[in-house]
Amino acid sequence: MDACPSDAGCNGMSNQPRNLSDLLAAAGIVPIGDGSIPPAILSSVSDDSRKVRPGACFVAVAGTRQDGARFIDEARSNGASAIIGGPDVPDSTGLPTVRVADPR
Repeated sequence: MDACPSDAGCNGMSNQPRNLSDLLAAAGIVPIGDGSIPPAILSSVSDDSRKVRPGACFVAVAGTRQDGARFIDEARSNGASAIIGGPDVPDSTGLPTVRVADPR
């Protein structure tokens, strides 16, 4: 995508905070496991823990060199409000966490 939609910030979310369950539904993402979605209000989404700001949802993506799950603590320290990750994301993130088959 070359430009952000007119009602969205550059991170692809509107400028209004969104509920985690609404974000997942809008993206067509279905949690694995029991399918529950913990409550969380989000201001942005990032897969780079260094760019996480208070209220952000951190998406822990496994890459070719690094596993995003290794950066959950940094994302939490930077103010993340929720985590979306793959099946191996730990229960002990200290944040509302949703596991999905493929966080990409």
